[in-house]
Amino acid sequence: MLNKSTKKNVIFRILLKLISIFLIKLIIFELQFKKTNRMELSQKYEVLIVDDIPKNIQVISSILSHHNIEVSFATNGFQALKNIEFKAPDLILLDISMPEMDGYEVCSKVRKMENAKDVPIIFLTARTETEDIVKGFDYGAVDYVTKPYNSKELISRVFTHLELKHSRDMVLSQANVIKAQNDELRALNATKDKFFSIISHDLKNPFHVIMGYSKLLIREVQKYNDTVVSKYANTIVEAAGSGSKLLENLLHWSRAQRGILECVPKMVAFRRVVEAAVDYQQADITTKHIELILNVEEDIYIWADERMMNTVMRNLLSNAVKFTDFGGSISITTNKHILNDKQDKSFVLVSVKDNGIGIPAEDMNKLFRIDTTYTRVGTNNEKGTGLGLILCKEFIEKNNGKIWIESEPKMGSTFYFSVPLYNKQNVKQKL
Repeated sequence: MLNKSTKKNVIFRILLKLISIFLIKLIIFELQFKKTNRMELSQKYEVLIVDDIPKNIQVISSILSHHNIEVSFATNGFQALKNIEFKAPDLILLDISMPEMDGYEVCSKVRKMENAKDVPIIFLTARTETEDIVKGFDYGAVDYVTKPYNSKELISRVFTHLELKHSRDMVLSQANVIKAQNDELRALNATKDKFFSIISHDLKNPFHVIMGYSKLLIREVQKYNDTVVSKYANTIVEAAGSGSKLLENLLHWSRAQRGILECVPKMVAFRRVVEAAVDYQQADITTKHIELILNVEEDIYIWADERMMNTVMRNLLSNAVKFTDFGGSISITTNKHILNDKQDKSFVLVSVKDNGIGIPAEDMNKLFRIDTTYTRVGTNNEKGTGLGLILCKEFIEKNNGKIWIESEPKMGSTFYFSVPLYNKQNVKQKL
């Protein structure tokens, strides 16, 4: 026996369902004459009919096929679920009374399917008891049609729920567009903030050093001995070099953000790229007495934009030098990965390894990201902005490669990146 409270809840739920049914019928009545023709001229819809009686499927198919609706069917619940898993329809007409798996169970399983959980389901039933109707709504149906079918009622209900689904899909699509636009706006704001931060602070510092020490030398050069003059001159040269590297990265990055830095792949001798990066960093390597080990084969030719690869290698080697202690070591190694059955997928794996200070695990996910500022002072008080690694990631990905890092505090870091090997297939694809 149900107590009074439970009876009230059951009655309340039934009343809510009946009100919902009444409202749906009102909508159907309004749309019946206003929207039918317009819907027939709109997009093609697909309706899945699930009924164990072929005659019922034939009758419903005949009604729907005259109204720009594509029909598919299943004669049992298992077949219906398999069809839906392969491709979700726009709407499902589902018979309740079927052997083995009834409509309620099918409806319940559909509501758990990721690709069909929002597809409207209209029950086909000879049952008119309120409890059966409420049960259908509880399982996830949006409406019901009683047997024998009235063609106008069937069409009106089908059109109504197709329209409602289409409107809902449009709203969700717009929401996704707005989300994408917001994400893009956040990225643009992060880019802008990074840009102004570099200009206002990081780029200004080396010029302050140059100006300050230059003024000292101009005003009071006669007071200083050769050792002091040489020290100040070296400071000026280091600041100029730091500013030049930063400005070069900034210009590359700015052009990339504006979409005017075109990636032009060609056959590039990678050993030459590495040697150019070493020449660029030789002064700093010598100053810190770093042992440089090159395990780079002479015959490695990559398919990439040469300017971008030069920038990548300069930045990765500069980064390694910055965080390597005096007397430490850096190695640059290449390994070819040739896939005989897929020549165009062959690549070279490059590693730049140092035995420097390393990076804590919790900070590694901050690298390569424009929306996160992560900088550290080098072992000789070198300063950085994090822009170089961001640029490396962007340029590597533009050349169909990947970049990642492995690091351990006090043990050092290894930056890996892949880039396609040159082969005849690359040239054909370019042409």
